[in-house]
Amino acid sequence: MLELELQREEPADHRCFGVLTVAGHYECETLEDPPREVKIPGMTGIPAGRYRISLEDSPRFGPNTITVNDVPGFTHIRIHAGNTANDTDGCPLVGQERTETTIIRSRQALAHLKPKIQKGLEDGEVWLTIKNAALSPASPSTAS
Repeated sequence: MLELELQREEPADHRCFGVLTVAGHYECETLEDPPREVKIPGMTGIPAGRYRISLEDSPRFGPNTITVNDVPGFTHIRIHAGNTANDTDGCPLVGQERTETTIIRSRQALAHLKPKIQKGLEDGEVWLTIKNAALSPASPSTAS
């Protein structure tokens, strides 16, 4: 079984960066729409949780598209190439680097990730765990 983990940072300015690891090792940067309490179609990151990954044919992204399965309230969630929050459509994007607002070298990151997932599926199952940023503790009260 192959385990992927996406550790999200705090969302900012209608986007949410993160880091993807594969089997505990850094793989790439991610960019998503922020997760929300109330879903806005095409503009909401999927809920934190653990999801089975498959490779499926996608009319939009082509054959062997990395697909996140069984996400409550969401369908057709793909891990794909793109550079800005406008490209996510509710899906995680991958990139080799990031700027303040974008990820870059997305196609290269995807080309590096996909064979690992293919091998993981040949050997058994592939799972993705998504974790939201840990909230910083509230500042101590100064009231007496």
